[in-house]
Amino acid sequence: FKLSWKMSSFLKKLPSASSPIPLVVLLVLAGVFYVSLTPPQSQRGGKEANGPLNPRDISKQLNEEKDTKQRFHRTESERRCKCDANACPYGQLVSNKPENCCECISVGQAPDVFHISMTTTKGNILVEMHRDWAPRGVDRVYELVKLGFCEKADNTRGLSLFRVVPNFVIQFGIHGDPSIAAYWRDNKIDDDKVAVSNEAGYLTFAAAGPDTRTTQLFFNIKNNSYLDKSGFAPLGKIVEGMEILEQVNDEYREKPNQGQIQQSGQPYLDASFPRLDYITHCSIPEEV
Repeated sequence: FKLSWKMSSFLKKLPSASSPIPLVVLLVLAGVFYVSLTPPQSQRGGKEANGPLNPRDISKQLNEEKDTKQRFHRTESERRCKCDANACPYGQLVSNKPENCCECISVGQAPDVFHISMTTTKGNILVEMHRDWAPRGVDRVYELVKLGFCEKADNTRGLSLFRVVPNFVIQFGIHGDPSIAAYWRDNKIDDDKVAVSNEAGYLTFAAAGPDTRTTQLFFNIKNNSYLDKSGFAPLGKIVEGMEILEQVNDEYREKPNQGQIQQSGQPYLDASFPRLDYITHCSIPEEV
């Protein structure tokens, strides 16, 4: 055996070979001592625990940890967005900014002057919008059009022209999907000052009192200037298709119940008022 200096010191303290202790005992003791001084395999180097890691192994381990963290954060981000999607109309979220993924998409401020092309079941109407007439109201209508509020879909025929009062107004703006209608019903905007009068062909928000405008609008069929003093601020005017207002079905007058439309949506309208006219598509020609 090749013994360390500790082993040599140990043997010096033992009796000599000529002592009564048999040589075999000395050999056994020497073997036990050698084993106690030999480090276990896990401490001899390489990538085992408590030993120095190979540089390649260190790099691999760090990459694995980084990937695990990225997967965790990605999963958390997706989970939060999925959970909060109902807070935005149609679940539209900021998807290109993970740190702000649960913010609703904003379409921004409306242009000073723009047009809305409305496709109806009776023909096309072109409305010229003026932001200086009613900034808050025009911004809301611009937002609705950009988000596809009046589009025909699988579960809705578009926006129903549910209130038609001859020689007065045609009202619309309750979505046929109750979940979408409910979202907008709770998102009221403040009033605008009346800048122009409610003349024939002018588009105006309906309201249930001060600062209660949401999505319901009406076209003035005739000059209704007496509405001005009640705070109904026009947003724009029809520049093409005024004759379409005269063709809209007026047989149901004011029979469709607004609360029922909000609660039951398109099935209620189809069952009770099957011949209503609709706005099926809206677009902004300047942005097409």
